[in-house]
Parts: sequence; C-alpha cells; structure tokens
Amino acid sequence: MIMKHALILALLAFAIPAFAKVNVPSQVKLKFTEAYPLVTKVQWSKAGKIAYRADFSVKKFRNSVTIDTGGTIIETRESIKPSTAPTAVKKYMTKHFPKAPTKTATKVTNKKGSTAYLMVNDSTSVILDAEARKWKSVQNP
Repeated sequence: MIMKHALILALLAFAIPAFAKVNVPSQVKLKFTEAYPLVTKVQWSKAGKIAYRADFSVKKFRNSVTIDTGGTIIETRESIKPSTAPTAVKKYMTKHFPKAPTKTATKVTNKKGSTAYLMVNDSTSVILDAEARKWKSVQNP
C-alpha cells in the first residue's frame, strides 16, 4: 500500500518538470551513461530537491529516468505502444472505456522494481499495475 502511494506521488511529482539549463552532478550523469550508453541527446531538469530527470528518445519513443544526487535511479518511464501493455491492463481499458481507445501508454518503474502503467485516452488517464488493479484515475482537461 505504501509503495503504491509512493509510486503515485512520484508519477504526479515528475509529470511536468521545469525545463531549464541545469547543472547536473557528475555522479548523476555517470549513472545515466552507465544505464543508457547509446543515448546521446538528453534534456536534463531538476526533479525535486535531490534528483534530476533525463528526458530522451529511443526509437521514436519518449523516455525518462530520474536519478538522485547519489546516483540511484529513482524512477524510469518508458513510452510503449498501448498494444504491448500487459493483457490485464488492455482488458481493463477496453472494458471500462469501450468507446475511447488508449492513445498513449507509459511503463513506469520505481527504484524498488514496482511497475505501473499510465494509460491515456481522450478523456482519462489511468494508472494500473500489471494485474490491472487501479491505483488512480484522473479526468484529462
């Protein structure tokens, strides 16, 4: 339960970072380079008081990783095709939103390895775990 709330807060806290020229600590950059050695174009932003977020693309999919100043990966976000989400997640979206197909999907993993799926259609954003247990649902503006 606590992990679920922590992941929801992380999803919301890092949803809209303030992009600006940021002085990223070398430990953070080193961890990013170790984790993503082939990525060369990165946009950095501050994520809270002790973390930095790297936004980048891999094969036309937008991704991000949040790393604390100690070099620990706190969260990863990977854009995925909605069709590649777990079967239970796809069934949930089809059942609850039969007339609103999922437009975008993001796989979010926290530092403890818990994974959630952010599924977005025209009207709603839904956060589900791999078994399609709903954590949060928000109406899109």
